[in-house]
Amino acid sequence: MPSLEEQQMIGSLFKQFDNLITQNERKIDLLKQLKQAYLQKIFSQELRFAGFSDAWKECELGEVFDTVTDYVANGSFESLRNNVKSYTTENYAYMIRLQDASNDWKGPWLYTDQAGYLFLSKSKLYSNDIIMSNVGSVGKFFLVPDLDKPMTLAPNAVLIKSSTSNNLFLYQMMIGETMQSKINKKATPGVQSKINKTDFKKITTKIPQKKEQQKIGTLFKQLDNLIALHQQKLNLLKKQKQAFLQKMFI
Repeated sequence: MPSLEEQQMIGSLFKQFDNLITQNERKIDLLKQLKQAYLQKIFSQELRFAGFSDAWKECELGEVFDTVTDYVANGSFESLRNNVKSYTTENYAYMIRLQDASNDWKGPWLYTDQAGYLFLSKSKLYSNDIIMSNVGSVGKFFLVPDLDKPMTLAPNAVLIKSSTSNNLFLYQMMIGETMQSKINKKATPGVQSKINKTDFKKITTKIPQKKEQQKIGTLFKQLDNLIALHQQKLNLLKKQKQAFLQKMFI
């Protein structure tokens, strides 16, 4: 035990850390609540951007996403086995798995070489593409970030993509409560629930014109960036506190 004066200084320091951590946790919670409120009001069309009044068009997801594909769409199991090598050490391209998205895109990564990447031409990934889980945790969707290497899809995930709509808007639509409920109803129960591509494509939705999609997608992207920024700050504060705890109490 140090002197009472030193105890007070140490206690005051960690009290300040705890206050900052609590403040940032509250900011993150409030931003997430704000996003959920906007999701509900915008996708129910209760809230619209100024200048937009046209009714949203009803359609099936198969009309919205002209690409719904996965790893095995590139060839037979034998051809994939013969042409695609995977590596746990750094190589030409990332093979993106659902666990990479769940791990906040921090690795550890799975790689393939240039030959494997070229062979997997039907499942190449680009920034702002959407991947989904169709087995187990059905209805989980992730927006692909801009990483530092070419990317292609690993097994057990599905790429959904639109050439006519705004992917940022579509991603927010897919994670909303209404769409999640529709997906759950289409999922086949079992040891691991799943949804097949045919049933997925038949799910109905409503979408606005592309200009309105872009505004909605940009709004939610800004909110997501703000949430991520505060989360990074929170993580840094927690690491700093742990570092001070370790150094001061030895």
